[in-house]
Amino acid sequence: MAYSIPLEFYQQIEEQFGKELAAKVAKTVESGVQRVEEEAKALAVQKKIELKDELTKELVTKAEFMGEMKAVREEIKTVETRLQGEIKALCEEMNGKFSSMNLKINFLIGLMILALTAMNPVVTELLKRWLKL
Repeated sequence: MAYSIPLEFYQQIEEQFGKELAAKVAKTVESGVQRVEEEAKALAVQKKIELKDELTKELVTKAEFMGEMKAVREEIKTVETRLQGEIKALCEEMNGKFSSMNLKINFLIGLMILALTAMNPVVTELLKRWLKL
């Protein structure tokens, strides 16, 4: 982008130093401003590259992310396998306890039926006749 000095500034230089010197000063100022702009652009590009490099170092790449995700998935599978084993062991233990409880309940039911039957007056009379008491 070309830079030109303000008209009022050029006119003041021309009035004090003449037309020839004013033209040289104007060209010198314009080229100086142009050089400063070019250096600023170059510096901006350099800073952008530096920032990009710095951010790239800080950010996780897709490959790194996928590697971490694979490790997390494997750990989850390990935990899942362990939990399934523990759940299976607990189920087997509970089935054993339920079988034991089922046997005890059946025994108590049989005992209760026997007791109720034995306490029945009709059955008592039948037992007396059979045993001849």
